[in-house]
Amino acid sequence: MSVKQIRTDYSESVSETIGSCDEDPTPLRPSYFLAFPREIRYIIYSYVFSVSSSQLELIHVAIEKNPSGPRLHMGPGHDNKPPVKLQYTLTPGIQLPVALLRANSQIYREALPVLYSGIIFTFRSNPASLTYLFDRLSDHARHSVRYLQLRPVPLFVDRVKPLGEQLSWAVLCAQIARLPALRRVSVLYPSTKDLESKTVEFHYQRYGKWLALIKVEKEPVFENENCSQSEMERFHRRFLDIVKPPAQDAAGSEDSKWT
Repeated sequence: MSVKQIRTDYSESVSETIGSCDEDPTPLRPSYFLAFPREIRYIIYSYVFSVSSSQLELIHVAIEKNPSGPRLHMGPGHDNKPPVKLQYTLTPGIQLPVALLRANSQIYREALPVLYSGIIFTFRSNPASLTYLFDRLSDHARHSVRYLQLRPVPLFVDRVKPLGEQLSWAVLCAQIARLPALRRVSVLYPSTKDLESKTVEFHYQRYGKWLALIKVEKEPVFENENCSQSEMERFHRRFLDIVKPPAQDAAGSEDSKWT
């Protein structure tokens, strides 16, 4: 497993180096690679970004709120907060040749969706980590995200504590719901007991109602647990009950059940 710092200013660096993708999609110098038919180029992208694992790559993104180095005190009127940084953990710890994306704007726009088609973005503990990342991705990158894995953080938040985690979760789910290329969201539980404990209504109110905003395939997954097919089917049915809006009849009699 490798841990690296992820650049949040990537799209700006690309535009400064090669110009705007929308204004001038042609490279600065002739490219023999771009002379290949588009179908051949996509086969090459798929080969370059292929991985040996049969599983999609998991990129864990977390905010580093206390970076190393002294905190600067510049006096009133100046922002002396240390810069927020992102780190990502790639599992398995392989090297992906992402430098290819900086070759020129056309390759960036063609190859990035191919790269993202083999990646599941997730976070370690703080939902705001993904929100922070999405806010700093280019529109093209954000619109190329296909797979996400989320941890139901509000499920484990004590009601007597501040609701910051629940607010971060709500904001993240609303943001995810607007991702146009998203195909699947998996929700990671530490154990099957975490899904089975409490009532469906409890789970819905804590985190499920926000997942219901995301109109793509959703599935539960569990850490280090092997379940039989029948058990997984049962867990999946319960999960679907949690992440769908409550049914309401004409009289609205279901309102009291879910509040």
